[in-house]
Amino acid sequence: MLGYRAGWITATLLITALLSPSAEAVDWVQRHIAETSNTTPAFRNVDVMILPDGTPAVGYLDWEVLTPTVGFVEGQIVRDITANLPSHVVSFKADPFGIISYTGFGPDVYGTDYGQRQTLNAAQRPEFFPSSAGRASELVLDSRSIPTVVSRSFSSPNTYQINTFDVISASWNASTLPSSISLLPGVDPLFSTAAAFLPDDRLVVASYNYQEFEVAIEQPTGDFFTIATDAFGSTRLAASVTTSHTGEVAFALRQDNDLKVGIYDGVSVSYETIATGVNPASPIALGSLAYAPDGTLGLAYIDGFQGDVMYATRTAPNTWTHETLPIEGVLASLTYDAASNPFIGVAADWSIELLSPVLEPLFDPILGDYDNNGEVGQSDLDLVLANWGVGFQPGPGELGPDWVNQLGITGPIVGQDELALVLQNWGNTASPSASAIADATGLSESQIESLVPEPTSLTLLIIGGSLTLRRPSSKDRLQPAGDARTA
Repeated sequence: MLGYRAGWITATLLITALLSPSAEAVDWVQRHIAETSNTTPAFRNVDVMILPDGTPAVGYLDWEVLTPTVGFVEGQIVRDITANLPSHVVSFKADPFGIISYTGFGPDVYGTDYGQRQTLNAAQRPEFFPSSAGRASELVLDSRSIPTVVSRSFSSPNTYQINTFDVISASWNASTLPSSISLLPGVDPLFSTAAAFLPDDRLVVASYNYQEFEVAIEQPTGDFFTIATDAFGSTRLAASVTTSHTGEVAFALRQDNDLKVGIYDGVSVSYETIATGVNPASPIALGSLAYAPDGTLGLAYIDGFQGDVMYATRTAPNTWTHETLPIEGVLASLTYDAASNPFIGVAADWSIELLSPVLEPLFDPILGDYDNNGEVGQSDLDLVLANWGVGFQPGPGELGPDWVNQLGITGPIVGQDELALVLQNWGNTASPSASAIADATGLSESQIESLVPEPTSLTLLIIGGSLTLRRPSSKDRLQPAGDARTA
């Protein structure tokens, strides 16, 4: 009995290691979200989000036509919804119920899709501050998903405008916060203001003006305490400030040719140099900083003006790894899913792209499990229907990144035979991939086979535990309740 229990403990540890996000990505998948036919680059905003069912979504704005749009990446299909009120939308956010909110100016708007993924219902907001050119509005959601909009404008260059939605009165409460730095002429406020909430719902605000920067945190009394302010010379604060579930605050900046991140632990700020010799034209303000659920801190940024998209991760204090992604862009937005896998939305010159890593398969392939998620079911049927008539040659790349298992396929196109394999094997589950476990644990495959008891039970454990790591599919889609907020 003790040996059996020990075996199960060992098996659980192996599966925990396998399902942990420490498994390295071996490649990046790029999905095309949208493009513009304009003769000049037109995309000035991109926000990537992960919905509760694992569906990636990218909010973006084509400034030539002022049409705020969200593209939902459902397997190989990208489905768009657009707003019913044109505006310079500059911020999109998704809440834990799958409801996407957004805010913008010209006219001032706040809207949501109410979780139905059908339309972005926009309503014109009250004017929070005098009309002027060059306004920014950063949308953040607290732990209750109540929206707050943080704005700056040239008409009030030394203040933040903070507007929070009051659920009881269904109205916006406006206030102002003094800023220690002035919004100087020539500084685009669209990319100079950032905000985030700490786990206890205290607001964090940040701003820069190319000469100075500041980061301030709301205190329990309602006052704001400045945790960082300095004149770093050629300084550009990142377009996002981020917070961890433990209450850390992180922000990025470039001092001349050095890329740095400031980390506030609740007592003081320490600065870490991510990279030296950075292209002096790198617009760090067009990057994105984010904490993953496992505590990993990542930064996506552009190396140079319209340059390579870079992805940096903090593996330990003062230790960062870098990766050059296979794309150039002008904007980058980073977020993580529940398994701490990175998703990066990129605004290129004439297109919006989404990049995510390809992980080692968790399961040995079985017939009909085309997405190799460990079971034959609705997601595999969706793949067949979405790719009906698509050819298998010259290779799986023609089918898109979600079709990863071609076991039993004879071709030449997706059709009745592939459908039959799904229906005949419906409900079948796969065995764990020994090679994937070996990669995650550092053990040999023979060691794993000697340690892990009852493969059938272990398979069920993996299937139950891997729900957050498998590729998102329509079978997991939630039907959230409607949002009671009105704008």
